[in-house]
Amino acid sequence: MVFTANPPRVVNDMVNLHMGTIVLIVAFVAEAVIAAARWATPAQPMLVKRVVRISMGTAFWLLTLAGVIPWSFRWYGLAALLSVWALREGWLLYRKREAPQAVPTPTRIVFHAGAAALLAFIAVTPALIFPPYALPEPTGQHVVATAKYTFTDENRREPPQFYRQVLSY
Repeated sequence: MVFTANPPRVVNDMVNLHMGTIVLIVAFVAEAVIAAARWATPAQPMLVKRVVRISMGTAFWLLTLAGVIPWSFRWYGLAALLSVWALREGWLLYRKREAPQAVPTPTRIVFHAGAAALLAFIAVTPALIFPPYALPEPTGQHVVATAKYTFTDENRREPPQFYRQVLSY
């Protein structure tokens, strides 16, 4: 009898391996939209930023709950980042609080967009590095399964009302 080691297979290659890349591209596009809105409307840029960040957080959680994005440790950082952004922007939108700001310069706009994109990249990095794996399928002629048995010794009583039982897997 010869045993061979099978490498772990990737689950749903097209969806899971590329999901991190898709999410990263969406995050970069969202930050580009925010930067373009800040550039085009320097007097009122915050409304677009708030709506985009709330939408990103909501979309991520809806896709996760729907099972499109498989929930695992790979997504913890992105979930935390998008949740903090969405909650902060939602709170500021609710409060209608506008801090007096100077008109943003192009350098400042690019710096903020780059910093947000860098945060998104760092948060998505585990999804890009660690692909989801599943155990390989058994290759032998016999099925692999587990069973649970409970054996009862009716000749022994633990307390007076119970028989001794042994659980076996």
